[in-house]
Amino acid sequence: MNRQNDHTKTVLLAIGAGLLGASVALLFAPQSGKKTRRGLQRFGGNVSRRAEDLYEDLTDRLEEMVTAAETIGSNGLEKGKETGQKIQNELVRRLEASKDLISKQITRIESLRKAS
Repeated sequence: MNRQNDHTKTVLLAIGAGLLGASVALLFAPQSGKKTRRGLQRFGGNVSRRAEDLYEDLTDRLEEMVTAAETIGSNGLEKGKETGQKIQNELVRRLEASKDLISKQITRIESLRKAS
């Protein structure tokens, strides 16, 4: 995420520097006011298109990140369910084994009591 923030900042700084440079160049260029205005309008249109492209690119990247996070979360949840089920099955198995052992011990103790 930090690399994307750096990339975004770099692009925005480049656009800003381009705007400033082009504005200064157009203001000091030896041409008529009509040509200067047309040039500024064209430049504004280009900047607008670049900003829209940047917005679309950032939106696409954000959507990809959200999709990836959802996939990771879903996979983690599924693995958690599987692990929980395995633990539950093992616990039931051990409890049943303990129940059988306790039952055998009770039978043994009762037979010892009867024998004495």
